[in-house]
Amino acid sequence: MKDKKKLIIGIAIVVILVGTVAMYIWAKYRTYEHVEITKTHENNNKDNANYVSCLEGILRYSRDGVALLDKSGKEKWNQPCQMSNPIVEMCGESVIVADKGGTSILVFREKGLKGEIKTTRPIEKVSVSGQGIVSAILKDDESPRVICYDAKGNVLVEHKVSINNMGYPMDVALSEDGETLLVSYLKVEGKNLIGRYAYYNFGKRSENIKNYMVHEKELENTIVPVTAFLNKDTSLLVADNALIFYKGLE
Repeated sequence: MKDKKKLIIGIAIVVILVGTVAMYIWAKYRTYEHVEITKTHENNNKDNANYVSCLEGILRYSRDGVALLDKSGKEKWNQPCQMSNPIVEMCGESVIVADKGGTSILVFREKGLKGEIKTTRPIEKVSVSGQGIVSAILKDDESPRVICYDAKGNVLVEHKVSINNMGYPMDVALSEDGETLLVSYLKVEGKNLIGRYAYYNFGKRSENIKNYMVHEKELENTIVPVTAFLNKDTSLLVADNALIFYKGLE
């Protein structure tokens, strides 16, 4: 009787394993021969709008306004604005639309406009945290600024960059919690290009650190034009000759 039970259990295990392997192979290597259109939305807007998926819907943005569409294409809200070159950045439940080369940044959540930021200099690059904290590189040929704002436009941190020491800021990225700022720079020394990047942490553990800088590195003959946070504590720097990944915020 015991041997019979063992045999039945063994057969059941084999069947389960074979079924699991078969499902995995079917899911990975199956092919599709046709698609089916489930819903169509007609776009009646004749402007040069752009679209991006976020906030549980589709964000439509143009020089004249920003709107969030639900999955059926119906507007959930619409925010008029005037921008020459709108760009979008997002993180978690926060999205910003900034006027590149202008001075306006709009901060949105799922229910609509959360705040508006007016900068003192032209905007070059922007980033946003999940809570709606915004970082921006503001253009200045002599002394560019890297500034962090809350969603209402209040300045939280202002970093006046010395081009002779650090170089010119190329890109900026904020961690999801808004406490860590990653900035890449480009410095020219004679005929040599030097890529540099630095991490600034504004949490309580870094209050006594000079300029809040917790890590800095130089790369000779390298340009680092793109920075990003991939998740809560993993960041990426895209150089012209490498991909650099970091783990941790402090």
